[in-house]
Amino acid sequence: MSDRRDSYGDPIAALATPAGRSALGIVRMSGERVWEIAARATGLGDSFHSLAPRRAELVTILGERGDPIDEGVILPWRGPRSSTGEDMVEYIGHGSPEGLRLVLERFLALGARPAEPGEFTRRGFINGKLTLDQAESVASYIDAKTSAAARAAVRVLLGGLKARVHALQNRLEDDLGLVELELDFSEEELRVFDRGRFLADVRWMRSEIAGLLQQARASRYLREGVHVVIAGETNAGKSTLFNRWAGHERAIVSATPGTTRDYIDAAVDWRGLPVHLYDTAGLRASPEEIEAEGMRRTRELVDQADVLLWLVAPPEFALPDPGWREDDRLLLVRNKNDLPGEPGAVAFTAEISATTGEGVQALQRLIAGRILQGATIDDSLALEQRHVHRFRETDEALARAGELAQSGESEELIAAELRLADDALGEITGRAGGSEQLLDRIFSRFCIGK
Repeated sequence: MSDRRDSYGDPIAALATPAGRSALGIVRMSGERVWEIAARATGLGDSFHSLAPRRAELVTILGERGDPIDEGVILPWRGPRSSTGEDMVEYIGHGSPEGLRLVLERFLALGARPAEPGEFTRRGFINGKLTLDQAESVASYIDAKTSAAARAAVRVLLGGLKARVHALQNRLEDDLGLVELELDFSEEELRVFDRGRFLADVRWMRSEIAGLLQQARASRYLREGVHVVIAGETNAGKSTLFNRWAGHERAIVSATPGTTRDYIDAAVDWRGLPVHLYDTAGLRASPEEIEAEGMRRTRELVDQADVLLWLVAPPEFALPDPGWREDDRLLLVRNKNDLPGEPGAVAFTAEISATTGEGVQALQRLIAGRILQGATIDDSLALEQRHVHRFRETDEALARAGELAQSGESEELIAAELRLADDALGEITGRAGGSEQLLDRIFSRFCIGK
């Protein structure tokens, strides 16, 4: 919005808890005059201003004619010692949807305007209460699908990413300062820029960025989940494996070929890694229209999979199409290893029995390891795709600066690349500002009231 900067101090109000019946509900306000609005809404008048900030008080919210709307607790905050950096008021009342709506409408009638999505957190960023990466982590925390994803988000919220970015910035800016100092005193032949030491710094910074980019892979799957498609010909035991991983009899298991006519899905948690699991129709030639449609949908799912788990079992040991065998997403798994049968010269990724459970947990660990490629969940940071782009820009600029230093090119060219790297890092935390369009895109993900 072109006039957003002119409205940053406006009093805003919103429901901060989900719609629906609950024990408690919260309506919050932030901005100029919110204490005055609360004073009128509670009927306390000037005495409201004598309340101690960050101390809860029991109050009654009154309607326009002085009729009571709700009784609850009000918590006033004085800026800048609040999450937004502004004066704030939070009202905690009974969780009646209609009652909370009346409280919110009363605040709006007295001068507040409805908050936009993420506007409270956005004001906190603008007022220096948190960096842009920390603001993004709030939305990631709310959207987390597993406890591991929530912990990854809160690490960023508590400054984990900011600390690593600042360490990179400090090293980079020290080097940039030496380059610029040498440029300033070039006529005096003052030599303060040591190219050997600089190249060592570049190697360290690029190594740090490589580690962060590796973590970004884990972040992506923690945020979006891993799509694991179980495929194969009929009667390979796909539904049995699906049910074992889903933890209940979700799919029908039968010895009759073609039982699964459409795909079945389930959301499961593999030690913190959110997984979208799909049991698919067996792939075979079939004259039945419904079964053929199920197989068409199976092929669509295969195209979108992060992991394609192809099950084979005796006596057929039906292998996938030759084109699929070259797919790096493919894991060729022998099922029913408790039954006799020799598949010939086939290299299996794993051998399991979905019926007895033998090898199933080991296969799960193998899939997780292949997906994460060395990244770990336990200490991961919730990185966004925006961060990945900026880290790559930084790395590319550092690589060019290192090549220039090694080949004896001028300090002007090295300094230009270091400035590009510094700007890219600054955009991660928001130090370099950021366009209104970027902020709109980030904060539009948030709930209203957050």
